[in-house]
Amino acid sequence: MRRTQTKRTYINPPEPLRGEEKNSFAEHTLSNRLPEIARQVLKNNQWQREIQENIRELISEMPYSKLTLLDDVSASDNDAWEKYLEPYLGMSWLQAPWFVAEMYFFRRILKATKYFQIGFDVDPYQSQKQAELPSALEAIQQVCDQLEVSLTDSQDVDHFLLERLFHSNIWGNQSDLSIWSPALGTQSDRSLSLSEDQKKKFLLTDHAHEVSAYLLSLDKSDGRVDFVLDNVGIELAHDLILADTFLRTEMVDSVYFNLKPYPTYVSDATPKDVIESIAFYKREGTLAVQQMAERLERNIAEKRLILKSDFFWGSPLMGWELPSHLVQDFSQSDLIISKGDANYRRWFGDRKWEPETPLEDGLGYLPTPMLLLRVLKAEIVVGLGEGVSAKMDELDPTWMYNGRWGVIQFIQ
Repeated sequence: MRRTQTKRTYINPPEPLRGEEKNSFAEHTLSNRLPEIARQVLKNNQWQREIQENIRELISEMPYSKLTLLDDVSASDNDAWEKYLEPYLGMSWLQAPWFVAEMYFFRRILKATKYFQIGFDVDPYQSQKQAELPSALEAIQQVCDQLEVSLTDSQDVDHFLLERLFHSNIWGNQSDLSIWSPALGTQSDRSLSLSEDQKKKFLLTDHAHEVSAYLLSLDKSDGRVDFVLDNVGIELAHDLILADTFLRTEMVDSVYFNLKPYPTYVSDATPKDVIESIAFYKREGTLAVQQMAERLERNIAEKRLILKSDFFWGSPLMGWELPSHLVQDFSQSDLIISKGDANYRRWFGDRKWEPETPLEDGLGYLPTPMLLLRVLKAEIVVGLGEGVSAKMDELDPTWMYNGRWGVIQFIQ
């Protein structure tokens, strides 16, 4: 099922989203959300005085100061960031493309906290990530218990079970600390507390059946699935369940987790976060959760579950700018499962696409079939049916970024 040739064509994309668009979510993010995240980093850690001053200086720059070079000479990605930023020097945070400015902000947090200097290497969001683990455990225990019953008599996975897992998985993306930190708001107005059947009403596109059929058709002897992961906590817990099911039932031979190379977007997962989460579930979970954690540890040791990170995932580059080594690597995979909002924005260039634009127009460059599991938290979406966006504008004016609506989209 892997593509024999890499497709590199791309229809000219529209203009990127920018914070200078008045009353946009991008403007709100750069003017309010990101400075508040920096304040939380300041509040949640015992930093030395110099680091505190660095963070306050970053806050004072936003959103009207000009972007400057990173100048983080201790970091191995410093030279790359000089190239990334060159086209945008002289632009303010609001004038630069939103995705560039946002990735730059999270990279500036690491510079401010001296993350890459010897003796530091401190995750500025660690306390927030750790606080998510108990609620994540509570959220997945019932799912693991139900899976034990479903897989008792047979190791085969059917359409119904796979679709149910995809439907459970997508809503884990609502738990995003860069959007829903205590200082930025609560989750009470979203669909977290709804039943699975009720949540389906919030799916604008649902290709769960199509991707399930595709996965069940793969040659199990050498099948490979790649996750491009997003958040820790509840979302990662559901990703671990999905990966464990793929490997446990031998649907595929290997699963790759593509992870952030360093702390980003508050709750984005790094390899360290995955290891620590599995250890927590092994220590604190019910029997079914503990057994899942043990299988995951064993699969990591046997290199059937491979944890990978790459500086690309911390960069402001777009999906069609995938470096050649990642293009080559992904071409060996049968399916990329892209998680979350920021990854979705990257694949489509964070541009002002018309919502009815076919997926193929935005993702024609991909070397491999892709499944997108995403809750909408930014003013970009493609692949919707005719008239859906107009209907949503009337039904829920903030539907593109309020975290209530989701898409399960598959392109083969």
